[in-house]
Amino acid sequence: DCQVADEPQPANGFSFLLIAVHELGHALGLGHDPIGNEPLALLYRSAIDRLNEILEPEFGANAIQNAASQDNSPEATAARIVSLSTGFFEAYKAQHPDEDSAALLDKFMGLIRQGFEQGYADASGILEGLGVLEGDVAAGITRTHELVLQGYADFEAAQSP
Repeated sequence: DCQVADEPQPANGFSFLLIAVHELGHALGLGHDPIGNEPLALLYRSAIDRLNEILEPEFGANAIQNAASQDNSPEATAARIVSLSTGFFEAYKAQHPDEDSAALLDKFMGLIRQGFEQGYADASGILEGLGVLEGDVAAGITRTHELVLQGYADFEAAQSP
């Protein structure tokens, strides 16, 4: 078992970013240091620092640490996914000014649903590969999936002409 001290841990004890970076370190040939000076800790710290640098203009300082402390319940996660993805609708409409509004909404919803389903499938595959897609984790992502689909249906109904 590897532990990287002083890094953000969400309430459920999982840091999926930590797991991903940790496994990336193994893929790069890094192992565990029995005396505690683990090369993966340096890789992880470097990855977090670089991600924070990239995300800072949009999400502020320490975006990764702040994300780990946010509400990651299925309800809050689904609300963020729905809000962020449907937030592009006005820009999409502006790019297609001559298109019928019902057809435009249908195309837009198809695009964001496709993107969401691909992301959900990828995340599920990663979690399954890590052997953690069970119990509360499986129930949580299944619930998030259901809530996102309901949010999309609600958005579509509210936008329908």
